[in-house]
Amino acid sequence: QMQDPKTVSWMSGALPVEEGIKSIRKRTVNLLLDTYRNCESFEEKQSVIKVLGATTKLPEMGKFGEDLVAMVADDTEVLIKQYSDILFNPEGKLIADLPIAQEIESQMLRLDGLLKKKIPGAKKLVEKIRKDKKYSFFRLLAVGKFDYDDEKDFRVSELKREQEISKLFKNLNKENIAEYTVIFNDIAVYYNQKERWQWQKFSDLIITIAREKPELNTTRTQLRD
Repeated sequence: QMQDPKTVSWMSGALPVEEGIKSIRKRTVNLLLDTYRNCESFEEKQSVIKVLGATTKLPEMGKFGEDLVAMVADDTEVLIKQYSDILFNPEGKLIADLPIAQEIESQMLRLDGLLKKKIPGAKKLVEKIRKDKKYSFFRLLAVGKFDYDDEKDFRVSELKREQEISKLFKNLNKENIAEYTVIFNDIAVYYNQKERWQWQKFSDLIITIAREKPELNTTRTQLRD
């Protein structure tokens, strides 16, 4: 802000909540959603979803009032409706790429407590995503770092995760390995060599199957280099 030719003032913190700011935010979100629809690869789509996540965040520094919280809450509620259309078909089946579902789930779990109180739809969206069988396996095996629910101790959640993977391994047999191979291959499609650390649990499971249950030789899941 330049008050006169010799004086410049710098401002920090949240901008005042004005109709102009609200309009800019809405136009930006709509532009990003249009960009998403025109993306060809899931990597491009995932990048756009990550940028859209900024819509759901409150300022990290400076003071702000209830008017700003209300603006971000309103925009987030609109975004959740758009996310639902991206994620599910009219019958409620998950149709989005699994990494995109995971990014949206993470955004909902990372909402500030002030927003979670105002947006019950965020929790409902997470619950709906997690009901998908294939996504539940993707989240279990192919996500290196969990975003945990606030009310749960992350150590308890991580222990439960290990127990679920162990149970999955024990339940694998000749009768169900074909079904699980399809699921594993659908997950492996999203493997990224640059993010292979996130896939450690998945690769450990495949190696353990080959080593300890060699009779299940129909397993053909591989992670590409």
